[in-house]
Amino acid sequence: MAEEIKAISSNNMRIIGHNDLGKYGDCGEGIQIHVGKNGRRTLFLAHLNAPGDFSAVDVTDPRDPRVVYSQELVNPNGRSNSLMILGDTMAVARQVPPGERPAGVEFFDISEPTQPRSIGFWDAAGPESPGTHYVWWVDGQYLYAASGTTDWDPHAPNMGWQTVILDVSDPTRPREAGRWHLPGTSKSDGSGSGTMRRRSLRPWVSLCPRGPFGVESK
Repeated sequence: MAEEIKAISSNNMRIIGHNDLGKYGDCGEGIQIHVGKNGRRTLFLAHLNAPGDFSAVDVTDPRDPRVVYSQELVNPNGRSNSLMILGDTMAVARQVPPGERPAGVEFFDISEPTQPRSIGFWDAAGPESPGTHYVWWVDGQYLYAASGTTDWDPHAPNMGWQTVILDVSDPTRPREAGRWHLPGTSKSDGSGSGTMRRRSLRPWVSLCPRGPFGVESK
C-alpha cells in the first residue's frame, strides 16, 4: 500500500495510492486515463513485456486504485508497450519479432472499462516488419505510429520502424493515409526519398540516433 512505499527523494509531492498490478507488474510507454460518462476514471496501462497486454485500473478514488481488467497477449513473443485513448476508443500497439503476427494497431471500445471490446485492426505484418512500437492520437482522425508495414524492407532490424499515418475517422476500418522514412534505411531506396501525404501538417519525427526531423506533407 501507499504508506509502505518510501520515496528516496521528494519535493512537494507525496504518494497517496499504489497498485502493483499483480502478475503484470510492469508498464511500457502507454498510460492514459479514460473518463466515463458517470465520472468514473480508469487508468489504462500497456505492459512492457509478455505475457501482459494491457490492464485497466479504477482510479476514481486515487487513494484506493483497483485493477478492474487485464488481458494477456495473443502472441507470447509480442508486446504492446504503447496505447492512446480518445473518447471511448483506445488504440494499442502490436509489436512482434519480424514476420510474426498480430502486428499493427488494434482498436478497442472501452465505453465499459471492465469489458474492452476489439472493434478494428490495422495490419502491419510482413516478412521484415516488427509491427508497431508506438502510437500517438489526439485529433480523432489521424493516428501517428512508429511502425513497420507489410512491404517494409529495412537494411537492419534497428531500422524497422517508419512514421506511418493512419486515417482512423472510422476506427473499425483504419487505413494508411501516409508514411515517411529516413532515406537510406530501406533496401529499396536507391537515391530516392521517403514520402508523407497529409494536408497542412509539419510533424516532428524523432529517429535514434539521428535526432529530430521536421517533415512537411503536400
